[in-house]
Amino acid sequence: MSAAAVPDTLPPPLIRANQHIYSDYFREEFTQTLDDNILQLLDRVWFRSRLVGFEPFPQRNNPARPLIFASNHSGMAFPWDAIISLSHLWRYLLRTRGTLRDLPRPLSAPMLSATRLMNPYLITDFWKKCGSVDATTLNFETMMYYQDHNLMLYPEGCRASARASIASTSCSAWLPVC
Repeated sequence: MSAAAVPDTLPPPLIRANQHIYSDYFREEFTQTLDDNILQLLDRVWFRSRLVGFEPFPQRNNPARPLIFASNHSGMAFPWDAIISLSHLWRYLLRTRGTLRDLPRPLSAPMLSATRLMNPYLITDFWKKCGSVDATTLNFETMMYYQDHNLMLYPEGCRASARASIASTSCSAWLPVC
């Protein structure tokens, strides 16, 4: 049984075969360096973000499944609004818990990873190195078996068919959406 499997049931074979998405690209040290050298400054002098409603940090009502955080992009601030809010959560969890466990991992539009021009600073796989996972139905279902992090969705950032399938999967499984 893998460490990412739900204790009472093993994921279906297709999900098990896809669990490589948990760690293929995500680089905590890259994200920490980005936060230390760029994002904290942007947040302090430009965005001045505040976390509202995260004290105490939401707890899972089913420990075997991640929480789903749903957010909206803030007008013309895309993609910086998502980057800044998640980096703020990153710092908050490290400061209050000393761990990144339960940090929301975002599902992002696959087109953001498809070309280098869609990556900030033209860094190849920028989004995935920061923890994003391509927003596909299979990846969503796979992330529902991930024990180490929660999930962040930006519903208006996906095509309608992806929104419907992700929403219906969440509702049919009685999963909480924060």
